[in-house]
Amino acid sequence: MARALTPAELGLILLGVALVSGVGGAASLGLAAAAGRRAADLRAKGRTAEAHISGRSALVIGAASGGAAAAALLVAAAALAFLPAAGRFGGVLGILAPVALGLAPGFAMVGVARGFGDYVGRPLIRDGGGGLLRLAAIGVAVMMQGGLRWIAFGFMIGSVAGEFGFIAYGVLRGWVRRQGEHAWDRDLWQGLRPYAVMELLSQLTQWVDMLILGVLGAPAVVGYYGVARSFSRALEIVHISAGHNFLPAATAALHHGGRDEFVRVYVRTRTFIFALLWPFLALCLAAPATVIRPLFGEVYLPATPVLRLLGVALAVQAVFGYKDLALIALGRASLTAGVSVRSFGAGLLAMVLLIPPFGATGAAAGVLVMAVVRGAALAHLLWREAAIRPWIEDLPRAVLWAVTLTGGAWVLTLLAGATGVVAAAWVAGAALVGSFFVLISLFPVRRWAA
Repeated sequence: MARALTPAELGLILLGVALVSGVGGAASLGLAAAAGRRAADLRAKGRTAEAHISGRSALVIGAASGGAAAAALLVAAAALAFLPAAGRFGGVLGILAPVALGLAPGFAMVGVARGFGDYVGRPLIRDGGGGLLRLAAIGVAVMMQGGLRWIAFGFMIGSVAGEFGFIAYGVLRGWVRRQGEHAWDRDLWQGLRPYAVMELLSQLTQWVDMLILGVLGAPAVVGYYGVARSFSRALEIVHISAGHNFLPAATAALHHGGRDEFVRVYVRTRTFIFALLWPFLALCLAAPATVIRPLFGEVYLPATPVLRLLGVALAVQAVFGYKDLALIALGRASLTAGVSVRSFGAGLLAMVLLIPPFGATGAAAGVLVMAVVRGAALAHLLWREAAIRPWIEDLPRAVLWAVTLTGGAWVLTLLAGATGVVAAAWVAGAALVGSFFVLISLFPVRRWAA
């Protein structure tokens, strides 16, 4: 899209994507976490039939809520179409509105899949398949020179197809089948409130930067910010990928292995994800232009400082990651919701203050503030609730060694005056070596000896 559209046009479509994605995600009511924990808990207790009922209930709730969200977006798009200053955006929003219809039940099925221990369907069908369908549909629109609205239509078609393809996969796997006369999980419905609050705040956290920037900034500024945010969001997908299996694994560990097994799952999951992320984060921090230029073109180089700040924010998330899911597994969902409220408020205030004078860079700084406040608060809670110490469990020796090695390589490039591809190669090489040793640290020495 960046190659086919001007920064201003890209800003319009990315603003629409942010709005429909946020509304559709919020309409899921937190079922990705709630249904996952509920089904995993029931299965751990040997109540598999009730887990199927819970999955069916989650899908019904998500479908009803998603339909309502899509209808509300269509009404909003029709209203915006009559405003001279927002008419073009209203047209784009109307095309993208059906995305919310697929997102809410799609998130519900993500939770059901987590609860049943499936970690293949989501990456292959929903994320991978949906991404390829979006890419193909947008590619066709670009080749046919369809312009802004046809590209938006391609994005919508690919997104909806990916969500409903994953829902069909879950239905065929039998996770949502009816069990006799019982077809409703009352406990799931009654316990949704804290999860819905967390999901709403999570979606606001993900998209508020784009939305506020769209209100306070020009469309071209949204376009510059959007390309940097799109790359960091791709890395966020890597960051949250293990969450699909972490919540049921942590819940089962508490049931069968106690605190020690829970901490083992927590440490290994986070360390593994850090190893995957670190080379890319190092590039974002040390040489963001080498990411922006080849992917999006020279016209988007003003996004380089934005990508650097977003890389710092994601590094903070990598250090403090999975604490929210760990607290949910411990049955402390309400505490996590409270942290989400406070961190969102801090980030929102920072964006309102920083976007007018600094534009896209101010929005990225607000994301960083939000990440720091959230990470610090969750670290304190998990220390209090499970005695998990951020200076030990969150920072294993191998992780510290990898960061030190990469930092040393970056300093050497600065002292030598290296820039561009040369500096990026040195930093990325050091980060890859560090990540390799982090991965090795996850396997016991006796396994290598055997």
